[in-house]
Formats: sequence, C-alpha cells, structure tokens
Amino acid sequence: MGKPVRTKLEMWTSWGYCMTPQIFSSRSEALQYAREMRDNGYIFGFRASPA
Repeated sequence: MGKPVRTKLEMWTSWGYCMTPQIFSSRSEALQYAREMRDNGYIFGFRASPA
C-alpha cells in the first residue's frame, strides 16, 4: 500500500441531495467514514476520488 492519498468524498442521499464534499487525508479513512454513514442510513451512495 502506497502513501496516503488525499481523498475527496462526495455523498448523496436517497432523494438525490448531494452533501458538501469532504476531504480526508487517506482513501481508507474516507471509505470507512462513508461506510459508517451508509450503514447508519444517513446516505444512499458515495464517490471517492483523489483530491
């Protein structure tokens, strides 16, 4: 695994509302946050891309 890549996390709700993108210092951190949000029912989908 390489060095942490700054990751922009975009999340949206089931009714299509897109939340303000958040920046994380690593991709794994961003994905962990997104999974927790999805598991708790706050978001419907997400996209992580290099920031």
